[in-house]
Amino acid sequence: DVDRAGLRVETDHTLVALLAGAAAGDRLLAAETLRVLERALATVDAAIAEAEAALARDPGNAALSDLLARTYERKQALVRRGALLGSRS
Repeated sequence: DVDRAGLRVETDHTLVALLAGAAAGDRLLAAETLRVLERALATVDAAIAEAEAALARDPGNAALSDLLARTYERKQALVRRGALLGSRS
């Protein structure tokens, strides 16, 4: 079973650091790379919101719970990839 709360905290922490660096002009990521990452994250966030809403309506649904966990993992992978790209810049 995946710790969704832990994934959320770790992912959000890394994402905040990336975005704060970009806002401060640190250029951790190229502007276009940051835009692509933000669009991808918005898509994943929409999927997370839909899965959370569905799971709230059907809390015992194991398939929805698994889908939500995998979606959080996908978001975490995107953020980690962004951080890795930023560290190479």
